[in-house]
Amino acid sequence: MNRPIKAVVDSHPPFFEKINICVLGNSTFWNLNKKFFDFFPNGKGCKFFLPDKTTRKSKECYIKKSLEYLTPLFKNSQNPSAPFFTSIA
Repeated sequence: MNRPIKAVVDSHPPFFEKINICVLGNSTFWNLNKKFFDFFPNGKGCKFFLPDKTTRKSKECYIKKSLEYLTPLFKNSQNPSAPFFTSIA
């Protein structure tokens, strides 16, 4: 690993143990600390499942909606005291 990158990574403690991300042609799913997120196309939008077992629909592309939930996790990794998941309506 590049030493400057490693120094930056090592200077920020992770606030989650493990994250698995999978992007397929017709779905995006990931799990984080045993919480499962699943996004897939539904008509002209998408349908997605959240860890609290709720199902939601959106008019946005499933990849875009998945990234709305995933991106804040990496932004918050610089602030370990921040909540690890913020609901997006």
